[in-house]
Amino acid sequence: MELTDFFVVDHCVAKYRERPLGGRMDLFCDWLAGQGFRRETVRAHVIRVGHLNRYLAKIGVADCEGLDASVIERFLSLHRPGLSCGCGKGTVHAGVSRAVNRFVQFLAATGRTGLLPGGRDGASPVSERFIQWLRDCKGSAPGTLELRRHYLAKFLDWLGNDTGPERVAALTVDEVRGFFLDYCRSRVASSRHSMQATLRMFLRFCFFERWTAQDLAPAVPTLRTYRLSGLPRGIEDADARRVLASIDCSPPVGKRDYAMIQLLYSYGVRGGQVCALRLDDIDWRGGRIRFPAMKHGKPVEQPLLDHVGEALLEYLRDGRPDARYAEVFLTSRAPKRPFAHTSTLSAVVERRMRAAEVSAVSFGAHAFRHCFVSRVVNGGGSIKAVADMIGHRSLSNTFIYTKVDLAGLRRVPLEWPGEEVAR
Repeated sequence: MELTDFFVVDHCVAKYRERPLGGRMDLFCDWLAGQGFRRETVRAHVIRVGHLNRYLAKIGVADCEGLDASVIERFLSLHRPGLSCGCGKGTVHAGVSRAVNRFVQFLAATGRTGLLPGGRDGASPVSERFIQWLRDCKGSAPGTLELRRHYLAKFLDWLGNDTGPERVAALTVDEVRGFFLDYCRSRVASSRHSMQATLRMFLRFCFFERWTAQDLAPAVPTLRTYRLSGLPRGIEDADARRVLASIDCSPPVGKRDYAMIQLLYSYGVRGGQVCALRLDDIDWRGGRIRFPAMKHGKPVEQPLLDHVGEALLEYLRDGRPDARYAEVFLTSRAPKRPFAHTSTLSAVVERRMRAAEVSAVSFGAHAFRHCFVSRVVNGGGSIKAVADMIGHRSLSNTFIYTKVDLAGLRRVPLEWPGEEVAR
């Protein structure tokens, strides 16, 4: 497909084919259409990228090969707010950043890389080397790499722009401790622990690379924690069933959400395991379903329950987009692709929980995991059985769920001694 399939006025087509980006616009339209975008969305993307095109022409960029990350960053930060390209000047043109970033993704797909400002290609070399070390030497999972990248970026931003090995070599114990204590003042416990782990691992890496004369990891203060001090944050079984019953399965997105939440409810797997579920993980003839291992646990293989199979079959037959991906669940909006992050699935689950007006301590995919374990334990299941069903390698990771065995806990306390009256 090309521009003439989306614009019927000749002078509009001619305008969007002007240099320096005009030579790529027809291919851009075809790429967007192939990603599953609707006609109106493709038109909007071309119009918004047209602002970048006019800006590039104004500053003297001759062709697409003269485009680099600094030029795009300058356009997004200085030009776009006022649209100083001469069209719509003084107004805010919504979606320009999104369209430009998508155009950059199109260029990357056709051979141009390193264009996204502030993205992975523009990240600090120190950060990228650390991430490569985690991936190659530590075998960290993609989700862990993104987490470490996120928290390390906060520390490097605090150190200053263009942080390199020279700045890292000048780090002091007081700087490390001061940053961490200041960071923890306004953060929740999970964020504090993630920053602590990232900082310690990064500082050990710096010592390993001989960027620092000593290992500064011990300079990161210790956060006092108590094992098994928390409580499972699940929802009641009746509330979980109410969430499932509230989903309208008529539209494709309803079929998808119902099937995903049904998997969470029926098997107690992690949200990441649902996102990673592939078509060949479902053995229809053998009546089995297999979920990949997550967080150093074990793969989970269970019987394919009838109601789960029906939900999956309805989604695959009438709800799943026609896209060549091995993953079962895809996004409902273009570009149609697998879920990039588990947080996206949790956001879907949270939206469905709130729509059903259930009350819960925690909203998201993990609430159904706790709900599943509570159901098994209260039904008489052993801790070993629970560990096998949810993929834990160590029983110690499952002990927290003993707190949901209310019937067992009621048998533990002794009777309160009666008061003796002195005579």
